[in-house]
Order: sequence, then C-alpha cells, then structure tokens
Amino acid sequence: DFLYLAFHHFLSIWKILWNIILKNIVLILFCIIFYVVAITSTSHLPFFLSFLANNFGRVAGIIASIGYLICIFMLIPKLLYYTLSYFVFFDFPNLSEKECVEKSAILMSNNRWNLCKLFLSFLGWFLLLGIIFVIITILHIDSFYLLTVLAYIGISFLTVYIITCFLQFYETLKKQADKNN
Repeated sequence: DFLYLAFHHFLSIWKILWNIILKNIVLILFCIIFYVVAITSTSHLPFFLSFLANNFGRVAGIIASIGYLICIFMLIPKLLYYTLSYFVFFDFPNLSEKECVEKSAILMSNNRWNLCKLFLSFLGWFLLLGIIFVIITILHIDSFYLLTVLAYIGISFLTVYIITCFLQFYETLKKQADKNN
C-alpha cells in the first residue's frame, strides 16, 4: 500500500520539492554564487586568469566563503519549516502540493528547535557508524564484502529509526495542532 502510494504520487512528490525550492530560490541562488566564487578564487586558475591569484583573489575567496556560510546558516532554518511536507502530503492526499508545504510551515512554526534537537540526537549514531568504518580501516580488514555488509546493515537500521522518529515527531505536532484548534 505504501509503495503503491509512493509510486502513484511520484510527480506530486517532485512538485512538493519544487515548491520548497521556489520558496527559497533567492537564498539558494546566493549560496550557489558564493560557492562558485569561493571555489574559483581559491583553486588553480588557468593562465589567462592568473591575475586573480594575487591578494584580490584571496580576499574574494574569503569574502565569498563567509557569504556562503551566512547563506547556508540562513537557509537551514527556513528549510526546517518544510521538513514535514511529505508526511502532510501522505496524511492529507486531498491537499495540493503547495498547501502541503504551507501546512508543514504552520506545523513547524514554533517547533524548529525541537526538530534541531531531534537531528542532533542522531549524531551519536552517525559517529558510531563512522567509528566502525575507521576501526575496519585501521585494522586493515581488506574484506570489501564485510565493510559493505556492515554499512548496509548499519545504514538500514539507522534510516528506519530516523524515519520512525520523524513520523512520531509529525504525529505529535499534528495532535498538538488538533488540540489547539
């Protein structure tokens, strides 16, 4: 049933993503511009652009890197508003894609910090998974198959756990919104 819904609404899911991108297009474009300037001003340039390799190029790279970080730090809180759009879409299939994005923003209006704490709670699991890979690398376990199996097992369990937590977070917010209305 879930797979049928996922494939049946494939285009709608892309429309939700497109609505999220359109709501943040200015910040996304600034991030891209700052990123390109930062990368091109600090990388090896062709000989005909070598005049940028002087101090001006370094200063431009530093300013662009700072601008990129500022854009990213402005974009992340805005994107947190739309994190639950897909859950809203599957919960209310009669809503349009734009309405799902707006309803997600309403649900998340005072709950972004709670979602950040939820994101941060997975950090330990990612670190544990990374430590397992480092140990396998340090011990020179050359079995690619063992590493692949461990990766798939760890990532599979972690993915299911994360999605379940987000679903529970959405259900909690939905109950709070129903209680307030």
